[in-house]
Amino acid sequence: MVSVEYFELKVLSGKNPQLNDLLISLLAEIGFESFTEDTSGFQAFIPTEQLDESAMENILVEHAKGVAIEKNIIPPANWNAIWEAGFDPVEVNDKCVIRAPFHPAFNDGRLELIIEPRMSFGTGHHATTRLICRALFDTDLKDKTLMDMGCGTGVLGILAAKLGAKKVEGIDIESWATENAIENGTANDVEFSGETGDAALLVGRSFDIILANINRNVLVADIQAYKASLNKNGAIFLSGFLITDVELITQVYSDAGFTLHSSTVEGDWNCLVFTL
Repeated sequence: MVSVEYFELKVLSGKNPQLNDLLISLLAEIGFESFTEDTSGFQAFIPTEQLDESAMENILVEHAKGVAIEKNIIPPANWNAIWEAGFDPVEVNDKCVIRAPFHPAFNDGRLELIIEPRMSFGTGHHATTRLICRALFDTDLKDKTLMDMGCGTGVLGILAAKLGAKKVEGIDIESWATENAIENGTANDVEFSGETGDAALLVGRSFDIILANINRNVLVADIQAYKASLNKNGAIFLSGFLITDVELITQVYSDAGFTLHSSTVEGDWNCLVFTL
């Protein structure tokens, strides 16, 4: 396991999807990289050395007045135990379920994705992951080449491979995330090729499909890199943003020459699919 000390922010907001989704989105924009949700609210995690405490406090003061907050330092040795304690299987739809290796198999005919989360984002618990998973089920992936940007656990690319994609690759800014994705690919009997870096790694490469479950700012900033690496008639699946950002993202991508194909919503989160 990577020897990194983590800061844990507990937001004891209860079952308040609108507030929780807003706070998760804002915390993700300042570097919080993993989240778990339960009946008490949610927990957000970031490497201690990367924490911008001032930015975090500004978010809490503006959007979480009156909400109980707890702050903890998580020693590296405890990280997997924290994940296992809070990671329940996720039903994506009536065809697919996501579970960890320590969960019993369902054996009910549904496609099972076995995901060991470690420290990576993408267990299916967040609406944005489920939205893209469902969109992939509505897409002909046979023999397609696919790039999973901000791949995290690799769950999206792994599902795409299971649904027929012939070559699946992933990029994440964290080395432990790409390592996790490769391991999860092996656990699911698919080949997942992962690299550490950002959209600069797309130069000179081309794909039929790009998945980008990141945040709004990155989706906007990297649009030209995505466009240059997407094959003609290719599709890009975008999520990681609130429905309040749909108008902005749609305008930016339309101005860049993309055509909106579909839009789906879960709670306050959205998934947009554009074609080129």
